[in-house]
Amino acid sequence: MRTLSGLFAIIVFGGLVASALAKPLTYNAELLAELPLWSPYGNGDIWGEGDKLVVALRDGGFAMVDVSDPANPEHLGTWNPGNVFVQDVKMKDDIVYASNEHHDPGNPAGVYIVDVSDPSNMTVLSVVVDTYTKFVHNVWVDDHGYLYTACEFVIDAIRIYDVSIPSAPEFVGQYIHPEVGGPNWVGIHDMMVEDDILYASWLEGGLVLLDVSDPSDPVELAIRNYPGSFTHNAWPTQDRRHVLTTDEVVGGLVRIWDVQDLDNIVEVATYTANEAAIVHNAHVKGDLAYVSFYEEGVRILDISDPTDPVEVAYHDTYTPDTQGEFNGNWGVWPYQSPASEPGVAEVIYLSDLQGKLVTVRLEGPRRARLEGRVTVGPAPGQGLGRADLVQMENGRAVEADGGGYYHLDTGAGAITLEVSGFGAVSEEASTTLAAHETGTLDVALDLAPDPDVVVVDGTGEVARIEAVLAWLEELELDAQTWNVAKGSPPAAQVAAYASRPAVLWLTGGNSETLTEADRDTVDIWLDSGHSILLSGDRVGDQLAGGSWLEERFGAEHVANLVNLPLLEGIPGDPITDGMSIQLETSGPLKQQSPGRVAGVNGGEPILVYATLDEIYGGVRRETASGRTVFLEFGVEGVRDVMGMTGPEEFLHRNLLYLGVGVGVEDGGGRTPTPGRLVLRQNAPNPFNPHTSIHFDLPQGEGGLVPVRLEIYDGAGRRIRTLVDRALGPGSHAVIWDGRGDTGHAMASGRYIYRLTTPDRVETRSMILVK
Repeated sequence: MRTLSGLFAIIVFGGLVASALAKPLTYNAELLAELPLWSPYGNGDIWGEGDKLVVALRDGGFAMVDVSDPANPEHLGTWNPGNVFVQDVKMKDDIVYASNEHHDPGNPAGVYIVDVSDPSNMTVLSVVVDTYTKFVHNVWVDDHGYLYTACEFVIDAIRIYDVSIPSAPEFVGQYIHPEVGGPNWVGIHDMMVEDDILYASWLEGGLVLLDVSDPSDPVELAIRNYPGSFTHNAWPTQDRRHVLTTDEVVGGLVRIWDVQDLDNIVEVATYTANEAAIVHNAHVKGDLAYVSFYEEGVRILDISDPTDPVEVAYHDTYTPDTQGEFNGNWGVWPYQSPASEPGVAEVIYLSDLQGKLVTVRLEGPRRARLEGRVTVGPAPGQGLGRADLVQMENGRAVEADGGGYYHLDTGAGAITLEVSGFGAVSEEASTTLAAHETGTLDVALDLAPDPDVVVVDGTGEVARIEAVLAWLEELELDAQTWNVAKGSPPAAQVAAYASRPAVLWLTGGNSETLTEADRDTVDIWLDSGHSILLSGDRVGDQLAGGSWLEERFGAEHVANLVNLPLLEGIPGDPITDGMSIQLETSGPLKQQSPGRVAGVNGGEPILVYATLDEIYGGVRRETASGRTVFLEFGVEGVRDVMGMTGPEEFLHRNLLYLGVGVGVEDGGGRTPTPGRLVLRQNAPNPFNPHTSIHFDLPQGEGGLVPVRLEIYDGAGRRIRTLVDRALGPGSHAVIWDGRGDTGHAMASGRYIYRLTTPDRVETRSMILVK
């Protein structure tokens, strides 16, 4: 909304601007059913055989479910002997092998072997109990009748049992990682066996491959550990040339390893749902990997090219918008049907820690690629550098290169992109891609109208940029934002704006402040008649030692670490007269090291640290081409404190000085014309006996606004009228001498001052102290 005429400001600061698009909970997947299977500690692993599923209920044993009709799963029964904590289950030939990770000496059972051929009368055939198997996290049963157990805590080991006679399991062999018992704890977690090769995950010990063709004598084939490993799960691809592993930590990755040369296992790709996600298990079927991600649901990856996994579908079982916790999707079982081709339905099953079995239908999702170019404006072929493209169906985002060219790897199907970029009007564009297709979608955007404010974001901290953008919205100013993470701002485009905007550059903190390319951009803007505010925590310290700051801003950094968060305005200064501001000393907007600055080359101080004479925190300068403001702290760090100048007012006064919303008088003089009525806090406050009241008036019909400014006592009686006439638009100041209309001095106490115009009434309070 354009409320100020003519000119606008460019504000430059740092931080990321998060996309406002909300990602849907399902992409290329259809939810068929949700079956409650409540357990106080949630549901654990899931496995199946034909039309039967077994779901670990953790502290509740396990549940049997009939999925002959996937859209209407039926709970057949629950087995729960009590005093168990079943994390993992496997089922083979109507026998369930349930791990017990209870950690209770009162129940030393490691694995329960249960006949579930009659779900209404499930029968324990045997219990694996020995010194090692008190705490079993994971189990596997191979095609030869051997049970593999991942035993924890007593001594981490893989124990192998002959269960060809399920009622009489017999121990036959074991494997212990060579680092078990060493200086670092190395714990066993999950494992699986395929073609007599055991793929084991050893948390801090990495990926381990064993030859178990003779289960009584497992032979170590390879160990592949890596820095920061927390290897939870391992699964081979269909051709056994690659293995997927998962790191079950916040930000942990799905890793894909080339295992063709066991003496040189190489990581060829990684994937994560997002940087704060926790990955759990990965299973492979055909060209697809099914990966459970707790609060990010099951992610379906096309791994036909293992060096380039592409997310092609997902379903999230957990609706709250949180990340980095153990909630939601625990496990996935995709093996009821063989690998499906694109367009052929398959059903997969998910277990959820919030106590439900989830049935999802897929249509053989596969990868596809979309590429093209984003252009802007009437000039043919003018690429929009660093344009942002977000796929509406799944929230996947990509950025175009400097020439506007992009490519997006995604799942086949209908695709709608929201396309945006600096100085352009956002637009949506749609197409449809077939499996494995590379399609082209070029997008032409219109130039956006000149904004009121251009914000250059250079702090790398979301909270800082969001705070300033919110204040600009309160001031009813349009803003275009550039994130310096994309590189230096488009100098030529801004310089070409007919409105000659001012520039607000927020930087500093822990980010790199104003690279050489950034300084070249600032030079172009200043030389083309723009005005600039530069601010940021530690900005002066980072720019010290050269002449650029002195030449371009009339400022010289004197010292850092002024340990005083209070500043006062300079009497008579066009920006800060009557101001008192306090800086944030904690939280996301914290100013860690406000600095000291001096004015040089025509620079004038505008703020002084309270109680410190001539120790200044900011400098302004006016030249023939424009105005500049330099602050030794971030403008976002001004606190909103009762009785002090608030951040919105501080920003507004700076923008007025820089020319935001000004008209041009004869002779080139500038007259502030704010977009709305603003009544400011009096200063000083408390006072005795004089105080100054500042207010800003918008443009009225005929150029004048009828105004009444009145003083009321604590009982609501009017005691003084300071203004009762029509005034021109802009900033005004009135002095009250503490007297009523009769000339008598008023007593100490709280007083109300009220500003009235035909369209609005504003009130504030002040305190007279004698």
